[in-house]
Amino acid sequence: LLVRALARAGETSDRLTPIETPAPVADRVVFLQVESLDWAVLDFRIRGEEVTPAINRHARRGMTYAVQADKRTGSLDADFTMLMGRPPSADVPTYKIQGYPYAGSLIQRLRELGFATTSVHGVSGEFFSRRPAFEKMGFDRLIFREEFERMAAAPVAGWSVPDDDLLQFA
Repeated sequence: LLVRALARAGETSDRLTPIETPAPVADRVVFLQVESLDWAVLDFRIRGEEVTPAINRHARRGMTYAVQADKRTGSLDADFTMLMGRPPSADVPTYKIQGYPYAGSLIQRLRELGFATTSVHGVSGEFFSRRPAFEKMGFDRLIFREEFERMAAAPVAGWSVPDDDLLQFA
């Protein structure tokens, strides 16, 4: 599985299509991954009112990319593609492949540029084995559902932290 995943990771694609505004050089960079909304929801209005006003504000102030992740092995394919900049395994969730090399991650590059890195994710760190993979990528701080519960930073409902509370915390 590792050999097949690494071979697939070497594939390249030009499917990244940016809609960019000039990125201000700042001391903080935030990546907001919205995985379950259609691209057409940006700036969509009903009777003149924005359906997603907060997301629209973020999109206008930053850089927005439509990245189509395969999701063959689950929703983790979306964050894997963003964080690693390569296609995920087509066979099993990449995060579950023992020995997968996480060198060259976006997180590693940000740390090399002097940024501290934090991941805020509303589900358990064990869901799709994200926690061990994120640790290998080099995040300085991980905040998953378990951390939200310990910190009482946001209510935990069911299997995840509600999106509103997650975004407010972040």
